[in-house]
Order: sequence, then C-alpha cells, then structure tokens
Amino acid sequence: FLFFRFIFNVADSAISVGVVLLLVFYRKTLSYSLLSKKDKEKFDRERQEQLEKKAVCES
Repeated sequence: FLFFRFIFNVADSAISVGVVLLLVFYRKTLSYSLLSKKDKEKFDRERQEQLEKKAVCES
C-alpha cells in the first residue's frame, strides 16, 4: 500500500501544477471574459487604438 500512496501524491501534484499553469497562461483570456459588455467595448477600442499607433510607428 505504500507504493500506491506515492503514486497518488505524484498524480495530485501533477494536477495541481497543471491547474496553476492554466490559470497563469490564460489570465488575460479569463479576465477579458469576466468583463461586462461596456468594459469589453472600452477595452476593444483601446486595443484597436494601440494597434493603429503601432502600425503608424512601424511605417
């Protein structure tokens, strides 16, 4: 039974690390999806303005 305890601890650790990594790498997507419709529109306008400024600077 001692062997199975080790296996379950490794599996639990892997799941925990996987969940943390998902949260870290998808934090922008998750935060955007939690915004209200009004805030999303504002965010989209600001993002579009940033992209336009970047395109002008690169030209």
